[in-house]
Amino acid sequence: MSRLVIVLFLVVICIQQGSAQLPERSVIEQLVSESYVGPVYARTDISAMRRGFHENFTHYILEDGKLVTQNLEEWIKEIEEARKEKRSRSTFEWLYELIDVEDQTALVKLRIAENGQIRFVDYLTLYKFPRQGWKIITKEYSTYN
Repeated sequence: MSRLVIVLFLVVICIQQGSAQLPERSVIEQLVSESYVGPVYARTDISAMRRGFHENFTHYILEDGKLVTQNLEEWIKEIEEARKEKRSRSTFEWLYELIDVEDQTALVKLRIAENGQIRFVDYLTLYKFPRQGWKIITKEYSTYN
């Protein structure tokens, strides 16, 4: 009997923790959609990136076996230049594969398709700041050609 009570207690705790994450997941998905997916892939207002990304954001890129980094302003400039090129007129679709929240830390995994073909898998890490709320602090990705 005591074993059954312990199992039921653990199930209730797990359910409560999962449901407590739901509002945070919704907030994070909205932030990522408005501050990252929209400006980068749907060509919405690029200034929204500055609202959703932390000022010390770092974009990590593995280029020819070497780790390269960009700050937010460097990355925004690159996006603005890419919008002028043909590739910026592609059609993008995205799928949230994972939004994992643990207290003040979150990880988002997005699968990005360009013109119907999987092109990127993006990983975003976020922190929840006491006054600012959730902010994207890093981005890494895998590319598929």
